[in-house]
Amino acid sequence: MPRSGKTFKLNWGTGLPGSQPTWDGEFSVFVGDLAREVGEADLLALFSPLFPSTKSAKVLCDPSTGLSRGFGFVRFADESDMQRALHLGSNSHSGLLLHGRTIRISEASGS
Repeated sequence: MPRSGKTFKLNWGTGLPGSQPTWDGEFSVFVGDLAREVGEADLLALFSPLFPSTKSAKVLCDPSTGLSRGFGFVRFADESDMQRALHLGSNSHSGLLLHGRTIRISEASGS
């Protein structure tokens, strides 16, 4: 705000009221309960052989420490791979292990 001494932060991610989000043909899952040392390459190495349409992985980090926040997202080009990942993640007996921990897989909001 000019001459107010206050910082104005605009959140572009929310969009305009009534605007429709654009669909980019990708499907995402939330991946939680990650060990602190898990990085994006680890997620890709786990998901890519199981789900051929895996496109990318993102592990969220604390901006002040740079350490993993213990969760991330994996993107797929094919909806059926996303659905299979969700099904595998919902099965507590045969869930995916990464760095000795069973990871949690659920729908990413907004996907």
